[in-house]
Amino acid sequence: MISNTTTTPYDVTEHLRTPEVMAVNLEACLEETGGNSERWD
Repeated sequence: MISNTTTTPYDVTEHLRTPEVMAVNLEACLEETGGNSERWD
């Protein structure tokens, strides 16, 4: 059975408004990938 999924647009720039928030987000991304920006799984 196929279910219908409803999605909504997401613009990251609406959430990353200050340099501090951007830095925290970047640190979290690097932590998740182990510093390897090529790994996004």
